[in-house]
Amino acid sequence: MVIGSKELIRDINTSLIIETIIKNAPISRVDISTKTGLTKGTVSTIVQNLLDLDLVLETGFVSNGVGRRRAMLQLNKTCGYCITLDVEKHRIRLMGTDMCGNCHGLNTAQITNNSNIEAETFTLIDNFISSVAKSTYGITGIAIAVDGNIRNNIPFIQSFNSDIITNLANVLSEKYNTPVTFHNNAHLAVLGENVYSMRAKSLAFVTASNHIGMGIIADNRLFCGSNGQACQLGKMIIGSQCKENGILENLVSINSLINKLSSLKGQPMKFDDFVQLFKANDSDAKEIAEDFIYYLSLAITNIITMYDPEIVVINSPFTICFNEIFLRLKLSLGNNKSILYRSMLKDEAALYGGAVANITNFLKIDNFTPALCYFKHMQIL
Repeated sequence: MVIGSKELIRDINTSLIIETIIKNAPISRVDISTKTGLTKGTVSTIVQNLLDLDLVLETGFVSNGVGRRRAMLQLNKTCGYCITLDVEKHRIRLMGTDMCGNCHGLNTAQITNNSNIEAETFTLIDNFISSVAKSTYGITGIAIAVDGNIRNNIPFIQSFNSDIITNLANVLSEKYNTPVTFHNNAHLAVLGENVYSMRAKSLAFVTASNHIGMGIIADNRLFCGSNGQACQLGKMIIGSQCKENGILENLVSINSLINKLSSLKGQPMKFDDFVQLFKANDSDAKEIAEDFIYYLSLAITNIITMYDPEIVVINSPFTICFNEIFLRLKLSLGNNKSILYRSMLKDEAALYGGAVANITNFLKIDNFTPALCYFKHMQIL
């Protein structure tokens, strides 16, 4: 039997107590002891240390009618703030949250070929910092969401500004003296959906927009694969077509489908044009919708076959704009139709997922399951 050091055992117990406080707040020391199985003395010592570190607050006293009143505890949500940056080709979005995941700022900077990405990012971050009250720990972490593989905190992306983005972690870490981590945006999105919207032991998140991505929660854990390359749904081969034409991203991404619509119409089309044509029952727009439903249903069926998730969440402009397309996609799954849902967080899912990644990293906990009392701006189902 391997026996851990006192420091290791203390750290494990501290993480367990923090998770218990977050999940059950407000909660007393006695109830923490009951839920964790730790002795009252161990709980009291660790809680006092958390109070001294300003990570936990006593929020008041309650009485059960017998004996002393009990002090109630909860996480100090304003002991620090965390930032998520969602870096896309034409924009950078920033969300700042407190340590319980409440949004305190959401801003966007538009990006062009001539933009200074570092300067735009600094402006976004500095504006957020100036908008919140000073705290004990300041900015506790910055998560950067990108469309690409992440290995050893190095993003592998194909973009005109890839070199600048790759170096962004070092620049931000040095300027703001805080940990900066890269994440695949679909991996963050499934974290966001799982905490803020569709809580499940196993969950699949599918995004079908300009790119096709997927995130998987399996057995309450984010599944990234051995080298961070798992869940690259857009690269899935569908059907017996040639390799290039059979790649899912070449079949159901917005760019691909709108290009097909442009070819059918003989003139350049945009997604807004598709929306108007579909509402008018245009036959070409209907064909585009059929392609989306057919190929994406095959992909989702494969996901269900491989991972057997409790819930599949879809985020796509096609399903957001049209109930008909979502319902037909749902029905195309046959016996599995009941597990498909539309994303509640939509394009902000990765931003909220970044908050989850930042918070768990700073607090050194594995599970972030906030009590309902923490949230101001989000409804938890």
